[in-house]
Amino acid sequence: MNIPIDIHTHRLPQTSGKAIVNCEPATFLPQKEGWYSVGIHPWSITVPSACRNNSPTPNLIVSERMNRLETQVCHPLVLAVGEAGLDKLADAPMTLQLEVFERQARLAMEA
Repeated sequence: MNIPIDIHTHRLPQTSGKAIVNCEPATFLPQKEGWYSVGIHPWSITVPSACRNNSPTPNLIVSERMNRLETQVCHPLVLAVGEAGLDKLADAPMTLQLEVFERQARLAMEA
């Protein structure tokens, strides 16, 4: 019997073990009955509006998120790195998107 598994969802399914839930590093709160992927989506690379006029730079914020991600991918319930990619419609500059994507790809290969 083939049981379909949803590999792209953002919430736990009603039947445990039937989906891989995608989380951003800041929202990763694993529950023992779930499977997860953790990553930085291109649309979330930009600096939050509250920080735009203050000191944190996009690179510093991305670096902090990548450091958190590097720790989280070692969690036993994390099966994948992502959602990762490039998107011309995202607000982040393509150079920054490429940097984040490349770091996530290297992390996925090492994990």
